[in-house]
Amino acid sequence: MKNKKLLIIPIVLIILLVLGAGISAIIYFQTDLFKSPKQLFFKYLGNSFDFDKEFDYDKSLLEYKEQSEKSYTSNGDITLSFNYDESQNDLSNYKNSSSSNVRSSSENIMNNFKDALDKTKIEYSAKSIPTKQKYHMNIKPIYNNTEITNLELLSSGDNYGIKINDLYDKYIYVENNNLKEFASKLGINSNTIPDKIKKRNMYELLYIAPETRKQISKKYTNFLDKKLTKDMFTKQKNVSTSVNGEDVTANSYTLTLDGEQTHNILTSFLQELKDDDLTLDLLIQKLEQSGVKESFEAGYNTVSSYSLSSSTYNSSKKQKITLDKDYLKTIIQEMIDELNDDKDSFDANEKVLFTVYSYKGNFVKFEITNSEDTDKMSIEKTTNKNEKVITLNYNETTALKANYTFSKNKTSLVMNIYDDGNEIAVINADYEKDKTRLNFKSENDDTNIEINIETNGEIKKGNVTTTGFMNINTSDTQLNLNINHNTTYTDDINIDDLSANNGELLNEMSNTKINSLITEISNNFKKVVQEKADILGIDIPNNTINNNNNINNINDLTGYTTYIHPSGVQFSYPENWKSLGTSDNKPIFSNSENGTNVNLLYETIPAGYDLKSYMDKSISGIKNQLSSQIEGDINQNYVNLNGKDASIISYTMVQSNTKVSIKQACFIDDNTAYILTIGTLQNNNNENSEIINNIINSFKK
Repeated sequence: MKNKKLLIIPIVLIILLVLGAGISAIIYFQTDLFKSPKQLFFKYLGNSFDFDKEFDYDKSLLEYKEQSEKSYTSNGDITLSFNYDESQNDLSNYKNSSSSNVRSSSENIMNNFKDALDKTKIEYSAKSIPTKQKYHMNIKPIYNNTEITNLELLSSGDNYGIKINDLYDKYIYVENNNLKEFASKLGINSNTIPDKIKKRNMYELLYIAPETRKQISKKYTNFLDKKLTKDMFTKQKNVSTSVNGEDVTANSYTLTLDGEQTHNILTSFLQELKDDDLTLDLLIQKLEQSGVKESFEAGYNTVSSYSLSSSTYNSSKKQKITLDKDYLKTIIQEMIDELNDDKDSFDANEKVLFTVYSYKGNFVKFEITNSEDTDKMSIEKTTNKNEKVITLNYNETTALKANYTFSKNKTSLVMNIYDDGNEIAVINADYEKDKTRLNFKSENDDTNIEINIETNGEIKKGNVTTTGFMNINTSDTQLNLNINHNTTYTDDINIDDLSANNGELLNEMSNTKINSLITEISNNFKKVVQEKADILGIDIPNNTINNNNNINNINDLTGYTTYIHPSGVQFSYPENWKSLGTSDNKPIFSNSENGTNVNLLYETIPAGYDLKSYMDKSISGIKNQLSSQIEGDINQNYVNLNGKDASIISYTMVQSNTKVSIKQACFIDDNTAYILTIGTLQNNNNENSEIINNIINSFKK
């Protein structure tokens, strides 16, 4: 039942929406007919929501759709700064030498942090063609006026890619399709992963056909009209009450519901909803469009399957749910049953009063109280020409106060938020046709936060400039973030498609190819990490650069033969390769067509040597013996190879003007170093890369 209750929230939201729609319909169609306390109650309750009587839902939604489909280019930058007050730091009070050392260390950390942030900047640019589902973004972290790297994000249709030029010169991308199969290939549990992630379309999510809205509104308006009978409403004239601190004499219209009536309305409403196929179909449609349906089914069925398989239940009892109309009806019926089981707690002597106050023909207050007067909540509104003040109060204490001022060209809002009578946040907002401003301030104990955003230009038209900042202040520190953003709306945009020409599609890669890609990116990272560290002023120890990397040894070895050495060491090679020597001292296998070959050597390591010291000596020996024949440097990478700490080196050797690519893997077992060497003509290196990595990944004992 716990998972089913996750659906109560959207169901309650729908209930509130349809109730609001029903009330609105009463107000709209029957305003001139309100004469009874019931009618006047709804009339003035409706007046509390009259901020924009000209609001047209369908027109506004269509405008949103048109605006969201506009193409644009944008660029901007983000900067950071940090300051601290040394005099406010507790460490400044220490006098002895030990504390002075602590203070000095703290100051160094703070100064280094300040220096790093002050020199940091992020520049970015973006292009978007929504109607073609294309988006490109370029992000450049900059330190001390030097670009650290260049990150690119590209999406086209159902393909999503990322590229970092320092590590790989193509996009690595994923197709949003057959994701379960792709996850399984990577060894990831695919039970909770959808086969395709549904894209959210806000227009479709918010759109409800006018006729559908009208039918739902009418249905629940009639429901309310029948259930909320005239005898539940009372009227009082000339009632003294307070509205936003001002005493007024108003008329009041009260709806009183006792426990039994509340129980009857709730159960009747749920029964009405259960039988309402139109509203339930709409709810299912919106759950599908929002992605909630698929996520709920995946999560529920996974938990259910796990629970049942881990218990003594027979597997035949497992039931996968489908979040459809019948399932919603089952949940609603369970809610009705729970209400009926709990009927005794709905006491006829306990009442809730909903009171609407009118003053000079206008709504001024809506109040909810109980018969014991132990809890009270109210919404109060004061209108004065072009100004409205609205407060939300709980038990005579203001929780929120909103002050609206409006004219033909400008609307302003000041909203104060309180906790136990203390102001904790203020929001200021101004809106004009070509300029908006939003400011948020919050004070909490010793921390102050301020966020400010200002936009110049008409949204979705021409050029729009946005500037903003966020400041976080404590008693002794200040962190500032600043942003500058420029957007130009234009149709003159071109964005590439993700394809084999500019990217590598992970979905179609074999595990071996993925491993090869990871290795290449890792090696490229090791080539540039020191350069980047130098820019950042960071010292990186060699053992950090050449750390052990785990290799995911998942190989498709169909068409391979496995050689097993008497020591137990083994590796696999293509079955069409020929043996050039069967001696266990030096087994060699080769492709007779292009000369690519593999051989195994082993030797006892000197006492006191480990893998690193042995490899250091081996690399030094290779350089001394083949110095004139080695082109470039010898690349080294420490990995975990099938559970063994191993070293992989690669280099290019020139023999008689012919370049040969060499790749060696080495691990130590029982004081013996086992070295697997693969050689291929450099021209054939890319062609044979998958085979080479297959052989190395199969090397084990």
